[in-house]
Amino acid sequence: MLWVTPPVQALGRLAFAQTPSDSTGAVTTLVTRLMQGTTEIASWTHEQVAVEFTTIEQLLPDVQADLITDYGDLRLIFEATATAPPEDDGGGGPVEAGPVTARNLLAGGSSTDTTSFTTGSAAPGSDKALLLTVVSTRASAKRGGGGGGDIPAAVSGLGLDWTQLASATHESVSHPQRVTLYRAVSRAAQDGGTLTFAFANAQTFCGWTLTEFDSVDVASADEGLVQTVAAAGSGSDRGLTVALAPFQSVDNATFGFFHINSSSQVMTPGDGFAAIDGGAYRVGGQPSAQGLSQFRQDDDTSVDASGSGKAGWVGVAVELRRPRG
Repeated sequence: MLWVTPPVQALGRLAFAQTPSDSTGAVTTLVTRLMQGTTEIASWTHEQVAVEFTTIEQLLPDVQADLITDYGDLRLIFEATATAPPEDDGGGGPVEAGPVTARNLLAGGSSTDTTSFTTGSAAPGSDKALLLTVVSTRASAKRGGGGGGDIPAAVSGLGLDWTQLASATHESVSHPQRVTLYRAVSRAAQDGGTLTFAFANAQTFCGWTLTEFDSVDVASADEGLVQTVAAAGSGSDRGLTVALAPFQSVDNATFGFFHINSSSQVMTPGDGFAAIDGGAYRVGGQPSAQGLSQFRQDDDTSVDASGSGKAGWVGVAVELRRPRG
């Protein structure tokens, strides 16, 4: 059953039968996706589900609620996955997974006016979660004119399937900009390859980061990404906070990425976050821009960064699930 109330903060109440852990210790994970037509508005992951019917209330952030244009076209998709029990450590106890770690594979950008951008080479490892951010500014976009940058018509490379997770646009600045987040899983170590972003319209700027994560639950239905949010500032700001819902576990990790339309400022990660080594870019020209990737190994629902001056901000925040030990 589904109730979604317009107009801005939509409250989805989901009622469903949950499957318990079985006698072998396997655990069922249920991923629920809120769809409008073929567009995913939001998704939630529920673990270690119980036998009884359970009513769960999910409050959509404004960014996700604003994506709903037809409340009569909403539907739910349920994906259940049984996870195998943890391995025994030889002493009767499970093998504990280490904390989630992050490593930058790519960071760069270009202010060339074109419809296709290609990155340098990256070599993901085996069984690694990958997060790709793409920032774009459309050449024909004007301040307040709508559109910001375009979502790439196609993302390709490394022989992987890239799934779009979230996108947000900032139109209240001189160079409207959009950030789009993608995910993929590298099942086997690779020798190296590039990524290509193809756009239907020419973009004045394109920036990107590719981050690899280890000790993420990539075997689950959601590939270890519990929640993802993209957001934009309201004007010319000195920082941005992207809000996440309460975490499933304090052992889950937090990733954030931020982009501003200025190359001259100093960007600083939020409290408790560390900049990912190599996970930043700074591009001069017109427009100038810079991006910053940040990470922490525990939970933080307020993913933020600040700048030394005012600028237009866009950003994303992600909760990554550590495998259960």
